Amino acid sequence: MSCRPFRFLTWFGKLAKRLLFRRGFIALLLLIPALGALMSVAAKEDSGITTVLVVVEDENDKTACGIADALLEDDSVIFFKKVDDADEAIETVALGKADAAWVIPKGLDETLTLYAGDISKDVTLAKVYQFEETPIQRLVREKLNGVIFPFLSQKMYKAFGDKIEGAGIPIDSAEYERYYEEAAFKTSIVEYTYLGSAASADNETAYLTSPVRGIASLAAFLCTLAATLYSMQDEKSGFFLRIPLGKRLPLIFASNLSAALISSVMLTAALIFCGSYTSPLPETAAALAFALASAALCTLLCRVFSSPFALGAAIPPIILASAVICPIFISIRLSAQPDLLFPVTYALRAYRIPRYLSYAVIYSALCLAAAAALDRIRRKRA
Repeated sequence: MSCRPFRFLTWFGKLAKRLLFRRGFIALLLLIPALGALMSVAAKEDSGITTVLVVVEDENDKTACGIADALLEDDSVIFFKKVDDADEAIETVALGKADAAWVIPKGLDETLTLYAGDISKDVTLAKVYQFEETPIQRLVREKLNGVIFPFLSQKMYKAFGDKIEGAGIPIDSAEYERYYEEAAFKTSIVEYTYLGSAASADNETAYLTSPVRGIASLAAFLCTLAATLYSMQDEKSGFFLRIPLGKRLPLIFASNLSAALISSVMLTAALIFCGSYTSPLPETAAALAFALASAALCTLLCRVFSSPFALGAAIPPIILASAVICPIFISIRLSAQPDLLFPVTYALRAYRIPRYLSYAVIYSALCLAAAAALDRIRRKRA
C-alpha cells in the first residue's frame, strides 16, 4: 500500500515526459502566450473598444495641455488621438470614423479657477461630441472626469488657501506647494474594498485582464483536451494493456492532470508576459484549481465518449461554449450559473474570489465520481 503513491507519481512523471515529446502538444502550449499577447496588442489598436479625438483649443494653456497629455498617455482599450482642429474632429465623428470628440475650450485655467472659487457658477470644462449616449460612452467619459479632477482639486485647494490668507492667516507660497504635493494626494477620498483575495491587476492594462486571461485560459484548456485525445489513443492502442481495467482510470487522470499542470504553468507565464498577473498566492491557487478542474472534466470526457474521433468532434463545440458562457468579455448574472460547468471560469474567478477554489474542488470531485461510475458501467458491459 505504501508504494502506491510512489508508483502513481512515477507514472505521472512518465506521462508528462511523454506529452512533452509530442510536437502537437508543444505547438498548442506555445499558442497560449501567443494568443494572450495578440489579444493584448489587438485591444489597444484603433479598432479597440472606442476611439476618442482630443482637441486643445489653446495650446498655450498649460492646464489644458496637461489634461490632453494625461489622456494621450493612457494605455488601455480606449484609443485617444489628438486633433488640432475642433471642426475636423466633429466631422470625423459625424462620418463614423471616431466614437467621440472631446474639445478642451480656451481659457480652461481661468475657468477652473473661477469654478474652484464658487462651485455654484455655470461653467464648461470640456465639450463632448458624440452620436448617442451608451453605457460604454458613459464609462469612457469617467476617464475625462478623472483626469480633470486633479487640476480642479489643486485650484480648489489654492482658493481655500487664499480665503485663509484673507482672514489674516499668512501661508507661504512654497510651503503651500510643498504641502499640497506631499500631503494632499495621500488622502483617499474613496475607499476601495475588494471582496475577493486580490484586486485586479493594478497596472495600466487592467482593462484587459479578463479578455487576455480568458483567451489564454481557453488555449490552456484546449491543450488539456488535446492531451486527453492522446490518452484515449494510448488506451485504444494498448499502452495501458498491462494495467488492470480497474486501475486505468487513475492513470488517465494522471495523464490529464500532467497536461493540465503544464498548460497552467504556460498560462501563468503568459499572464506575466502580458501584464495581467496579480500576486503569487492567489494566482498559484487559481492555476492549480484550473488544472484540477480541467483534468477532472477531461477524465470524464474519456468515459463519456467511446473513441478519440468522437471526442475530437466534440472539442470545437466545448471550446465555443466555454468562450460564450464563461465571463471572458462580459459577465451575465443568472439564477443558475452555467459557467461553473467549464474549467475556464475557475481560471477567471478563483484568483480574486476564494470561494471559487472550493467550487473547483467540488466540481472536480463530481466529474471524477461520474467518470468512475461510467467506467464501472463500461467494465460490466465488457
